[in-house]
Amino acid sequence: MRKQSIKKQAEVVKQTFDTQINSAKEAQGRIKEILSNAAKDHRSLTTQEMNEIENLYKRLGKSAVEAATSSKEAQDLLKKGMEETALAAKIAALKQIGLITDTKEEYINNLGSIESKIQEVNSIFK
Repeated sequence: MRKQSIKKQAEVVKQTFDTQINSAKEAQGRIKEILSNAAKDHRSLTTQEMNEIENLYKRLGKSAVEAATSSKEAQDLLKKGMEETALAAKIAALKQIGLITDTKEEYINNLGSIESKIQEVNSIFK
């Protein structure tokens, strides 16, 4: 009975990891597709494309966090790091298309909390 239980648990874990791996591959493929299309068309990313890439990076980060650790504190730290990475990518893209100046970027970076920074960047689209 015990061996069957362990085997069943191992199968569930394997299926969970397989699902996470497939999800990560799909997200990475979509990010590449968006960037390739913009490059092929010789244009900057659209707001919708930037938002989609940001969400895909967040999804990848969430999967990595969940797979990497079961510690809530470690998950929160990794999640914050991924949010900061996604925000930095979004700011860089907005600078590239002229929606953020160096002064505005410095202002955003000095806001303190990641939530305040995200809110400020998102206000650019309102």
